[in-house]
Amino acid sequence: MRSLQLFTLALLATVAIPARADSLTFSSTFAGGSVGYYGGATPLHGFGISPGLIGIDFQNKLVSPADTNFETGNLIGNDLTDWFFDGGGSITVTGGVSTLSGGPGLDWATLFTGSFLSASVQGYAGFCCSAGAGYDIVSGEILGTVNPDLLAILGLPDGQYFGTISVYFLTCCGFGSPNPVPPDSFTSGGVDEAYIELSPVPEPSALLLLASVVGIVLLAYRRRHIV
Repeated sequence: MRSLQLFTLALLATVAIPARADSLTFSSTFAGGSVGYYGGATPLHGFGISPGLIGIDFQNKLVSPADTNFETGNLIGNDLTDWFFDGGGSITVTGGVSTLSGGPGLDWATLFTGSFLSASVQGYAGFCCSAGAGYDIVSGEILGTVNPDLLAILGLPDGQYFGTISVYFLTCCGFGSPNPVPPDSFTSGGVDEAYIELSPVPEPSALLLLASVVGIVLLAYRRRHIV
């Protein structure tokens, strides 16, 4: 059995496993736009977030200007501070790509489109416009596809991309509903920061290849040692 283990490890070492590719990050401060939840079993909405700039800090590529719009699934629950939303809905990032290095760019287009796997809003219970005031935070997991021309520019692989979205916004100081408590509705025109981080979903082919190799080795071992 020891010889089988050593042989299997040696064989697996010859199987090439793709390295993890770089991630793609959209980010913006003073993002602008709005976030809102209108009560009951309805979704969370985001409109026109980052109308000025969403940057791709990757090989000197920039996206400017750009817009992010999203709609989650419906509200499915809450606790004392947070709202929880179902998956589904949609998220779309549109923009144009220019480069600092003078390389190829991209005219205004849909850069990413996908849907939510989950989403929530973490509420803030501080006092409006006091020294302790803070942001409410949209957090979500998303899955979708990136514009193939953008992937080609960045040298990233085709396929589905999984990622997260975080949006920091104010619901006080005149920006929206003052300090809402779940499951209250709220709106905000005070979106300050927005981040979308995407990574390619690993191809299943490498895992299937590994499983096939192990299966072949075990089958050969059984035929050799079982009479």
